[in-house]
Amino acid sequence: MIIPSSKLGILAADPNVATAITFYIITVGLGNYLPFGWQALSMPNRIYDLLVHAVTPVLTLLYWIFNIDKGPLDFATIAYWLIYPLSYALYTAVHGIWTHFYPYDFTDVQTLGVKRVRLNTFLLSLSVL
Repeated sequence: MIIPSSKLGILAADPNVATAITFYIITVGLGNYLPFGWQALSMPNRIYDLLVHAVTPVLTLLYWIFNIDKGPLDFATIAYWLIYPLSYALYTAVHGIWTHFYPYDFTDVQTLGVKRVRLNTFLLSLSVL
C-alpha cells in the first residue's frame, strides 16, 4: 500500500476487506481458466493474461496467507462479499447485450444464452467456496 495511513489504506488493511479482495482476485483467476482452459492467444496477450489471471492471484493469495491477521475475520460477512461479483455479472450481461462486448467468453449471453451464463456464474461461485 502506498499510503497505509490514508482512509483507503486503513480500509484495505482491515482483515475482512483484504480477505474479500483476495476472494475477488482468485475468483477472476479461476474464472479465466476453469470454464475454457488455456486459450490460444498471441504472445503479448498470453503474457498479459498470465500476469493478470495467474500470477496476480497466486501473489495475492501468498500475501493474504503471510501478511493478513486472520484472527479478527468475521465469516458472517461472506454473504456480503457476493454482492460485488453478482452485481458485476449482471452488469456484464446487460452491458454485453447492448454493446456485444463480453470480457470473458463464459459471460457471452448472445452466444451461450442466459441459462448457460447463469449456470457458469453459479458454478464459478461454487468453485471458490
